[in-house]
Amino acid sequence: MTREEIQKIPLDLIKTSNNILLEWCTGLGKSLAAIKVQEFIKATNTILIVSETAHIKNWQDEYKKHNKNNLLESTNIFCYASLKKNVNLECDLLILDEVHNSTSDLRLDCLSTIKAKKVVMLSATVDKETLTILGNIFTKLIKHKVTTKQAIEWGILPNPIYYLIPLELNKKDVNTSFVVSRGLKNKRVKINSTYKDMWTILKNKSYKDLELTVSCTEVEKNNYINSQMDYYKRMYMSTRNEFLMTKWLRIGSERKKFLGESKTNKLKQLLSSGWCKDKRYICFCSNIEQANILGNDSTSINSKKVSKHNTSIIDNFNTGKIDNIFTVGMLQEGQNLNNIDACILVQLDSGIRPFIQKSGRAFRSKKPIIYIFYYKDTHDEVIIKKILEEVDENNIKILKL
Repeated sequence: MTREEIQKIPLDLIKTSNNILLEWCTGLGKSLAAIKVQEFIKATNTILIVSETAHIKNWQDEYKKHNKNNLLESTNIFCYASLKKNVNLECDLLILDEVHNSTSDLRLDCLSTIKAKKVVMLSATVDKETLTILGNIFTKLIKHKVTTKQAIEWGILPNPIYYLIPLELNKKDVNTSFVVSRGLKNKRVKINSTYKDMWTILKNKSYKDLELTVSCTEVEKNNYINSQMDYYKRMYMSTRNEFLMTKWLRIGSERKKFLGESKTNKLKQLLSSGWCKDKRYICFCSNIEQANILGNDSTSINSKKVSKHNTSIIDNFNTGKIDNIFTVGMLQEGQNLNNIDACILVQLDSGIRPFIQKSGRAFRSKKPIIYIFYYKDTHDEVIIKKILEEVDENNIKILKL
């Protein structure tokens, strides 16, 4: 199978079905396929819905790149966030970019009011629940899927090398802390404690209103977070109380942030080593602060900066004025980035979609490299096992800094 042959498949599908979903990995040209469908069915009124405002320009550039400006003139492009302002519309073709972002109740209600003769949905990965939801709204939906593994086997995408960088949490030095709070906020007694003495203080009933700061090692902090996650997960599973689920998910976010931030020094070591020398790379960080520490104002992209500033950084990267970008999640989908040699993953997300999207940024290189930081004996290892299930083990190497 070639890229050209894959590009012809949607044209055959749209003949027999009004609703098609292209679940294609990054690098196959989902945008171009949708544009070709638009041209093929001779659509005179097309609605294109994207995830973010910045993606509108990307699509406009895509039309111009393939000399399809004439189609752009009859295309109405707006974001999912603007759906509530665009109900009861009619069109020949509805294109839903990054369709996994369309499934909130409000967005689905708005989408169901749009009368489209044909619908093309695009995504790198769609879970079963999302597919079921979309199938209920867009009847007789036909899905065509091409995975990264298939694209590599067919020779369409290059064979990447995955460098796993194993780390260990510090179990000797007391170099971090966490806070345990309970009771009325304005009456809390503030106490400092070691990890060893924490439980004795918490059992003391005289401290009904308490703010306890616990100094600990990284291993102790990770153990405490895990114990809290397990507790609230069990409580939610037995009661189905929404508050407990919120608490469980919030603690999960805290664990992800803690593990991500703890990798900063090792990440600096990688960036200053020969492994990244002369490579153009994108680094997906744990949070904005980490991205700013590792990069600078001309290389760090985040949601707190004005859109024009972020766009300028992307343009500078694509034109070769800068060779690296530091971000959290803004660039994992919907952006056209040129000549990326390597992708660096600092924070590991539990879902497979973020991994596919982030690592896919490097697949336009002839020899893509993916660096993945993870902590041994933590939840990171669970995620690593999951995301690398379909990766050829011959392409996985261990890198010790």
